[in-house]
Amino acid sequence: MCGFVALAGERARSPGVIEAGLAAIAHRGPDGHGVWRAEDGRVALGHVRLAILDLSDAASQPMRSADGRAQIAYNGEIYNYRELVGSVPRKLRTSSDTEVLLELLQARGTAALSLLRGMFALAYWDGEELLLARDRLGIKPLFYAETANGIAAGSELGALLAMGAVERRPDPRAIDEYLTYLYVPFPRTGILGASELPPGCLLRWRPGQGARIERYWSVPTAAPARTPSASEVREILDEAIKLHLVSDVPVGVFLSGGLDSSSLTALAARHAQGGLKTFMVTFQDEGSHLDERSFARRIAAQYGTDHTEIEVRADAAQILPELVKHFGQPFGNPTAVLTYALSRETRRYVKVALAGDGGDEVLGGYPRYRGVWMAEAYRRLPARAHAWIHRRLEPVFSRSNERGRTGSRLRRFLSHADAPPDEMYFRWVSYHDAAFKEALLADRCGFLGGDVPHDGYAFLSGLRARHARRALRDVAPLVDIESFLPQNVLNYGDRMSMAHALEVRVPFCDHVVVERLAPLPLAVKMPAFVQKGMFRWAMKDLLPRSVLLHRKVGFNPPIAAWLRRDLAPLASEYLGEDSLRRRGWFRPDAVARVRRGFERGLQDAAYTVWSLVVLEAWLRWLERG
Repeated sequence: MCGFVALAGERARSPGVIEAGLAAIAHRGPDGHGVWRAEDGRVALGHVRLAILDLSDAASQPMRSADGRAQIAYNGEIYNYRELVGSVPRKLRTSSDTEVLLELLQARGTAALSLLRGMFALAYWDGEELLLARDRLGIKPLFYAETANGIAAGSELGALLAMGAVERRPDPRAIDEYLTYLYVPFPRTGILGASELPPGCLLRWRPGQGARIERYWSVPTAAPARTPSASEVREILDEAIKLHLVSDVPVGVFLSGGLDSSSLTALAARHAQGGLKTFMVTFQDEGSHLDERSFARRIAAQYGTDHTEIEVRADAAQILPELVKHFGQPFGNPTAVLTYALSRETRRYVKVALAGDGGDEVLGGYPRYRGVWMAEAYRRLPARAHAWIHRRLEPVFSRSNERGRTGSRLRRFLSHADAPPDEMYFRWVSYHDAAFKEALLADRCGFLGGDVPHDGYAFLSGLRARHARRALRDVAPLVDIESFLPQNVLNYGDRMSMAHALEVRVPFCDHVVVERLAPLPLAVKMPAFVQKGMFRWAMKDLLPRSVLLHRKVGFNPPIAAWLRRDLAPLASEYLGEDSLRRRGWFRPDAVARVRRGFERGLQDAAYTVWSLVVLEAWLRWLERG
């Protein structure tokens, strides 16, 4: 685990450029760094190391192949590398996964990628062609910028900026999409000229020929021919978790007390050597409704883990500059604050931690999946029944959402349940529609250069089209695996953990787990309308009844309470009239209305306010240089 940068073309010869890129990502690899330059000056690779497998200097990167022809700089872990040793045609010099990967690439070319189980982003030079590749689910990041005379790549956008590969100019279309999703959909980034390689893709670059992108893996669409039994589901997950424990340093687990993290702990405890450390975040009074410490303590006691609780306070004002620096582009999910704090504390004890990310998407855990199912029945009801349901639920809508999201979810459900199914779902998983952006931006048409998109959800529409033959209820999780999971969950998981040189592994995102379980029909994953019912049944012998029956809380901070109290001065500074007029992008009166509605409890707009604060903080960071 680590970070890398790559340069090919004319700028690869420039002194100090590759080193500047490495300095920008030094936090990802405090255990060592290295630079390699081709003798002919066409390519340069740089690497910062977090030593996890084979801690010796022999496993340092960039690494040269045994015959001296190829070089690799790589970020990630290949969990099945020991099984692949027999496929390597040469005697290995190290016990690292890096060398196995390097020699397989040289022997088999890009076909080697299909053999790998793990998370990775890599830059591989074979003497004639630069290969960039990213793992199937998008666990590890890879950004690049192509010019007329070459290409630059790196683990974070900050590395591209530091190497001068792109100018510090925001992309208005990316900002517009950020307002929709609270993340910037790939391949676009928040910076003009910089791109993100999509998951499951590789990029080939040759001098004089430019870049060519190819997809080597896709989320499967067709449902498996046979539904696995409960014991088989557990075996699939158990095997993946055992693989993810491969390490030459101690491994911990993020244990929130929810079903995914509790299951992860229960299964990992069976294979961990020398005991298991677990970690969770807790809140003060304003976040007590999000606190699951009693469940986490019970699991920790049952499996004898060394458990640490970390209290998170509303210190986002202090760490906000750090957050935007590591993302390199606007990112509006406040869960990043929690992950930052959790990773900071966890790194004091271990270098590696397992997390339950991906469990909801793969196993049917989000309430919105149940909502899709309910919407099918709702559409079949007569209009008078719709009116009656609205009247009955009106009292729920009027309640404050600060201590729960039931009212907000019901309102969103009924607001869009009559829309075409795909559009309904796209609205559920996004935040701001075209009408809201038109009202918020001073001149959206001018902001976008006169090219306002006709399809406000083109990113999601393209993903949905891959699964067009199946009903929405069954493919909604698959669309999320290609969008929300890599762009949101795995995004903050990587940036916030690597800000503290902590490697986070996500067994639920193992591609074998995804291929075998994700395409199952929702009715199988959610029997009797129970979220993750299949998974709960599979884990019934390993978890206490209280955890199995506990409703989903989610890993979220009490952002509404924070913004009304501790973070109110931050919002006033970043979203005050003077600041907005200087920027010139947003209507001060429109922003003020949103803030007033939120502060008075009339609008569930905490994420809107936070996302605008983050956007302004990122723009200030971009301008500072």
